[in-house]
Amino acid sequence: MLIYERIFINSNIIVIILKDINQYKKVSMARGSARILDDDEEIDLVTFMLDACGIDYSDFFYNERILTRENLEKNFKFLSKMVSNRQSRKSVYFVIGYLILITGSNMPEDLRQSILNYTKWEDEESVWLNKNKKIERKIYLKDFRKKILKHTSSQKLHPIRLIYLNGKDDLYAKFREEIIIGINEYHEACNTGKIFKAKHINLQGWGLKEIPKMIFKINNLESLCLEYNLLQEVHPSRELEFWD
Repeated sequence: MLIYERIFINSNIIVIILKDINQYKKVSMARGSARILDDDEEIDLVTFMLDACGIDYSDFFYNERILTRENLEKNFKFLSKMVSNRQSRKSVYFVIGYLILITGSNMPEDLRQSILNYTKWEDEESVWLNKNKKIERKIYLKDFRKKILKHTSSQKLHPIRLIYLNGKDDLYAKFREEIIIGINEYHEACNTGKIFKAKHINLQGWGLKEIPKMIFKINNLESLCLEYNLLQEVHPSRELEFWD
């Protein structure tokens, strides 16, 4: 039987950890890391774009929700010109794609195709020398591209932010077979039965309104991350401890 030791829920953010909460550690990655929008050039570009929308980057860093769909779409013509002027720099496509995803703004089909063309893993694979970072980057790109493909107007999705347990940075390199990342991997694991061998599940940013019921049947699950979804309440079991 699966025992839930801790549940942290705060507005649209929820993280569930099924072991000692003190072992849980979310590591902020350095600039130039594998994460989307965590590169110096990307930060410079998003700062310029946010400035065009009347938003300071430091405010956005602490609360991305201050950028709304209405604001982004109102300034989209100017932002599109910024993209056009920098179309040879792939970072601009990560930035505009990220902003569209988190706000649920309209995405022109030609821009969608450009984003997909400039975010291919095969174009980056050879430049990542660190094994751990290379694996993480592949995960980030796969997640980003899946969400770009799935995105529809008014639907808010959020690029993944990998979670680290016990401060270990080799989790995804050594134990990838025990980790399910994204809604596609989740459904595939349910269909194949692999779901019952999962120890870590990350379904960040898919606009989920409830926790998938199959998750409550997994006996060996150690961590579940559901950040950046649309969860409001959780009623899976009486054995829950809520953190305000």
